[in-house]
Amino acid sequence: MDGQHVANALNAFSKWPASHRVSEAVRCLARRLTSEPQLCQSMEAWAVATALNALSKWPDQAKARDAALRLAERVSSEPQLCQSMEAKHVSNALNALSKWPDKEEARKAALRLAERVSSEPQLCQSMEAQAVANALNAFSKWPDADEASAAALALADRLTSEAEGNARLRQSMDAREVTNALNALSKWPDKEEARKAALRLAERVSSEPQLCQSMDAQAVANALNAFSKWPDADEASAAALALADRLTSEAEGNARLRQSMDAREVATALNALSKWPDKEEARKAALRLAERVSSEPQLCQSMEAKHVANALNALSKWPDADEARDAALVLADRLISEAEGDARLRQSMGAQAVASTLHALSRWPQESGLHEAAWCLAARLGSAPLEWSTFEFGQTGQIANALARLGRDEDGNAVLARDVLMG
Repeated sequence: MDGQHVANALNAFSKWPASHRVSEAVRCLARRLTSEPQLCQSMEAWAVATALNALSKWPDQAKARDAALRLAERVSSEPQLCQSMEAKHVSNALNALSKWPDKEEARKAALRLAERVSSEPQLCQSMEAQAVANALNAFSKWPDADEASAAALALADRLTSEAEGNARLRQSMDAREVTNALNALSKWPDKEEARKAALRLAERVSSEPQLCQSMDAQAVANALNAFSKWPDADEASAAALALADRLTSEAEGNARLRQSMDAREVATALNALSKWPDKEEARKAALRLAERVSSEPQLCQSMEAKHVANALNALSKWPDADEARDAALVLADRLISEAEGDARLRQSMGAQAVASTLHALSRWPQESGLHEAAWCLAARLGSAPLEWSTFEFGQTGQIANALARLGRDEDGNAVLARDVLMG
């Protein structure tokens, strides 16, 4: 098999990524790509993109990853190969490379392709809906890279343009593509191009019931998270509240949606909904999710440190609601527990998580369980890895205010709050 045949075979195998026999076949072909330089080098642009796209279906397989990174090196080091890729090849390659964002070979190749997207209007203009969504998703893996930012904003411009082809592009995106684009655009919340594009997509979510209804649990959580980056925009608020309505509805599909959210999705949705604490739709949706946290031990137990911090911070926006308090008490139990997983959870909280969690817990100063959890966290303050120097000024203020609220009648706690302020 030559390079083109290998690419076609990998593409065929990628249709059945869960099959063990297929996985073994891919492993064999991937081994050839890493051990036979001539085979890898013989691949044309389309074959490289096709092989990358196929190998990305096994992102955790070492052989597939190594083969993909070998191909990525060609993309970044061979201008002619990179330049030969058409829009669909560029999109497929980017989508694949984004599966290994921490690998330098993948980053270099993706940024080389990004340069083409931002500097070649015809290439950018020829990308269809799926390609735009995949490219945006890929660029969002490297949001601090100038090349990725420039390319993402060039695509964002297409989503806001009223030119016939661009308006049709925006309207042709399905629920998954809209969500991927929103999730990506939210990585540049301060860029006007990203904001405008996200708000145009938000208009679709709020005005098209079928689009809103077709979003699954992951899509709803990610879309809510994206809209929360622009909470003061009417378009973002309207779209978020439309999704919130789905989380409170007892219609069969919506009840199933709410129940199918995993720990990350529940925490993400709660955190997003808390950006509209005065909106009844957001409050109701958050409290329905809070009921799951308080009544499903497995869901609560599977939350990582950042999920616990985000959920508590969100629930604290509605301190007078029984559902919010009950969920907070269950999460606080994990911060008190000496079970191995819970002790590790407590120890893994960084400065931001500790500050926001203490601030949240202090919203219920009369609850003994929340009080105890707060002081379990406070006991870590000042010692490695939570030396006072690791906290930003705003976080220090949060901690001081929280400890003052929680310990207003305890001399030792008052001293600790004062020490926080004095740093």
